[in-house]
Amino acid sequence: MPMPDGIKMFVEFSEDFYPDILLNNGFEGATEKTYYDIAFKKNSSKNIFGLFSVGEPSSEFTNLFDDNARIEKMIEELDELYDGKASANYVKHLIQNWSAEPYIG
Repeated sequence: MPMPDGIKMFVEFSEDFYPDILLNNGFEGATEKTYYDIAFKKNSSKNIFGLFSVGEPSSEFTNLFDDNARIEKMIEELDELYDGKASANYVKHLIQNWSAEPYIG
């Protein structure tokens, strides 16, 4: 059974400047791309925003050279939506690139 590209990205920010969930993100045709607050309704003091994407929308991240390019693209998208707050509040990140896993595909 073929599997499409898939990726999860988690970014910790020093400030909570984003909504609980952001579907379609205002990007035309991005129906399989969702940003969401990982810590929503959890007992956490961390501000962690996640990206979950499968299929064609995820390929724009999975086809990039490395994780540094992937996080730069995500931060760039969020900066466009939130007036530069993503890069101003970036702490660290974690990426799960399912397309690079040897037993998925």
